[in-house]
Amino acid sequence: MKLKVVYGDKIFCADLEVDSTVLELKQLLAENVALPVENQQLDFDDIILSNHTPLKHYKIDPDSWILLRDLYEIFFETNTQDGRGIRRFRLLVHQNNKLKELKNMLHLRHGFVIEDNMTLRVECPFGHIYADNDNREIFEYQIFTGITMHLIKIVYVNAKEYDMLVGDDETVLEIKNRIYSLFGKEIPVEKQQLEFNDLVMQDENTMQCYEIDNYDKIIVRKMYGISVFRPLNLLSGLSNQRYGLIVHKDYTVRDLKLMLHRQYGFDFTRIQLILPNLSDNYLMDSVKIEDYGIVAGSTVTMQVRIAFNDTEYNVVLADNATVLALKYRLHDMFSLPTSAQELEFNGFILEDLETTLESYHIANNAKIILREIFVISVHVVQLVEDGKPDPNEQFPIPVHKEYTIGHLKEILSVRYGLDFSNMKIGLSKMWNTDLDDCTQIGAYNLRDRSRLYAFKMY
Repeated sequence: MKLKVVYGDKIFCADLEVDSTVLELKQLLAENVALPVENQQLDFDDIILSNHTPLKHYKIDPDSWILLRDLYEIFFETNTQDGRGIRRFRLLVHQNNKLKELKNMLHLRHGFVIEDNMTLRVECPFGHIYADNDNREIFEYQIFTGITMHLIKIVYVNAKEYDMLVGDDETVLEIKNRIYSLFGKEIPVEKQQLEFNDLVMQDENTMQCYEIDNYDKIIVRKMYGISVFRPLNLLSGLSNQRYGLIVHKDYTVRDLKLMLHRQYGFDFTRIQLILPNLSDNYLMDSVKIEDYGIVAGSTVTMQVRIAFNDTEYNVVLADNATVLALKYRLHDMFSLPTSAQELEFNGFILEDLETTLESYHIANNAKIILREIFVISVHVVQLVEDGKPDPNEQFPIPVHKEYTIGHLKEILSVRYGLDFSNMKIGLSKMWNTDLDDCTQIGAYNLRDRSRLYAFKMY
């Protein structure tokens, strides 16, 4: 059997027995071209010839050509499952292998899952080369003897997956620059946040710091800025303020609250957020900001109104805040004990401390009236025969400054059974003072432990 073998720019003629195998042809060629058998690959009609198959099975015509390729080894490295070591895989290739063929070898011989758009990073003596065109031959990417490669998967911001080959010594910032090169102005380096296993990756750290294994996923987030607007707070004297936050679309409302806590010191358990176009509803903690249409430049507002002493204040509360929780918050603001607070909404006194504000149908930005409760005492005075006053009874009454004198009389009548049909109330023991029933007690500057006097007239 006569055969022609092409190797580079040389042609070798071989004369073998009819039953000779491919291996025997390789052994003959090894003597002539100084190429070991294990580094030879013979191709005929786009078919790789198998060592132990007789040549006659390939029906090779004497005028046909067999192509001899010089195989060399390259290496593919990945971390072990426990992250404590590196596994190395050996591949035999020739320079005319296409990149797609190299990927197929990784799949067939070592079980790696190969997907579209996978990019390989080639570790060259003079730097890194990124191979991404499946139809190019590997020598074009400087993949020669001894070259080492690494693989990692990148999940891009739009949820499409892209495979990239990176080195353990590459920093996060270098990966960001590569992503920018791939996607251009769509995601600048300064707007990228990379996450691995829910950890935000820091620019100066290398891949090895995060013990990333083969096919692990890195999440690429596109960050943007929003502002949180806090309305005027008359109590603190602070003017309207804006607080900047850098976020991504998968943040939840709760994440925003935590950021406000960490960056600006807000008590996140008492923060309530609204949007200008949704001012009648609180933003729910578990909902992603993307679902509320919060995009770059959006403004989120924190606001609850409390009316106290003819002035309105902004108060921040949690979604499920109770009446007691609101009273604690007001105690922090005004140093007013919870027992000295009366809250009114739409004409109803909020008496049940364990009931949530939502149960009272109190919507966002609703107005709740706060009144300070204090105790005064009413001393009942009976005129003795000589005309001198004799205070022999006193009755404590919790009030607020909007109570009227007439209201006080009703309380004394209902609670203590006093008959005021022949009584008048004054500010002193002198019976000739008489306070008008329609006047609020605040007009008389009454405070805690103030005294009034009720005179029985005969």
